Amino acid sequence: MEIERWGGAFQAIRLTAGEHRVRFEFRPVSVQVGAAIGILAVAALLVLVAASRPRPNLHYRMTRPPAAGVIPRFNCAPASMSMVSGGA
Repeated sequence: MEIERWGGAFQAIRLTAGEHRVRFEFRPVSVQVGAAIGILAVAALLVLVAASRPRPNLHYRMTRPPAAGVIPRFNCAPASMSMVSGGA
């Protein structure tokens, strides 16, 4: 069937008299491409966030036990934060 314009802004088709069920579908490729790009961007963001998380130095903990009477401290705060707090 041929889709016609009606009233300058609407789509219409010619039908015979009687009951009909008509469904117009519009599936542009740009929406699918945009959704794929969005999913990839969110996945890349999650990878970057996971990779940038500070982690304790596990190698240090396993190879060098603390000296007698010393409590080990694993501070993940930036150096500027420890200077502001007095280096404690």
